[in-house]
Amino acid sequence: MAPTYLPITYAKRGPNFLQIDEYLSSSVTSGCCVLDLNFPQPETIEEIQFRNFYTSSFTLLVKQEGPFTTARDQVSANAEGGVLRGKQDWIVAIRNRVLMENPHYETGSQDLVTIGAGEFMISLQGVSEI
Repeated sequence: MAPTYLPITYAKRGPNFLQIDEYLSSSVTSGCCVLDLNFPQPETIEEIQFRNFYTSSFTLLVKQEGPFTTARDQVSANAEGGVLRGKQDWIVAIRNRVLMENPHYETGSQDLVTIGAGEFMISLQGVSEI
């Protein structure tokens, strides 16, 4: 029997487009966005599922409450350039995950994307913000 996952309650902020230069017109953006999800209490995340909307690739950063749970988490984060510090630092959980093989075509542009725990560089326990 497949595991049953429950949705998590969160507050969303964004998407906010990044600007390259503060003096450029607000109509000129980099094409890069930031989307923040804040959880009311720390959560354990085993899977993330979303519908893509013309995003070529993304990196997932998380904030965790408390220390890493295993040595594997620390080694994985260090090997991929993640920085291990206090609970309020952003930690890389996924780096440059490709959603569309060629961003100039439609393939993958509106796919349902599921990312399981095996793809995360660290275990997502005590996550307060993504």
